[in-house]
Amino acid sequence: MMSMGYLLAHCYCNGVQHLKVVGDSKLAIDIVTGKYTIRAQHLLPLYECNKYISKTFRTINFKHVKRDFNKEANKLANEIFSKSKKKNEN
Repeated sequence: MMSMGYLLAHCYCNGVQHLKVVGDSKLAIDIVTGKYTIRAQHLLPLYECNKYISKTFRTINFKHVKRDFNKEANKLANEIFSKSKKKNEN
């Protein structure tokens, strides 16, 4: 849910109006699309933030894919998190 929040915020800040989110966390996709109700209180702020940002796009679609089919996305996400971590350490 947190990485989805980063994605949504990044797209919003860069003027994206139409977005297709493809993710390998079925739980995160189901939560943000309302198919699953959050019971863990610590996830509510992330959910609220993701839901709020999602409403700013003209169109937004969410699709779940199995992790084996999402290797390139995982690679890109890891690169971004590594760069962010190094930047915060300096």
